[in-house]
Amino acid sequence: MARKNKGGGIINTHIYQSDKISTQTNTDTNFVETGVIHVCESVAIGFLRGAATGFLNIFGKAGFDNTRFDEVRNTALVKIEQVLLAKYPNGKISNLRIDFTTIDPQLITVNLYGTLMLPRVKPQSV
Repeated sequence: MARKNKGGGIINTHIYQSDKISTQTNTDTNFVETGVIHVCESVAIGFLRGAATGFLNIFGKAGFDNTRFDEVRNTALVKIEQVLLAKYPNGKISNLRIDFTTIDPQLITVNLYGTLMLPRVKPQSV
C-alpha cells in the first residue's frame, strides 16, 4: 500500500517483493535446509516525534506514527536479501521471522531471521 510521504512523494514500505524470501515453510524439494540467516537493523526515533506521539495519546488522538517501523523493517528486508545474494545467489530464505524491540524508547531494533535454503546437490550419474 503506497502512501504520501510528508514531502508529498509516494513511498511504499508495506510490500517487499522478492522471490528469494518467504514466511512460508519451504515445499520446494530442489532446496535443502542449510542453516539460519539473520540480520539486525536499528533506527532512532526522533525526540520530538516521540514526545508528540505521547502528547497526542494523552488526549486520545491517534498520534502514533509507524513510519519509522515501516522504514527499518524495509531496510532490514533489503539487507537480508543483499546478504543472501552476496553469499548464496542461488539460495532462498523460508520461515522468515521479524521481531521488533524498543528497549530504549528512542531506538527501534528489528531482527530478521529465517531458514537458509540452498539448492539440493543432485548425485552425478556415472
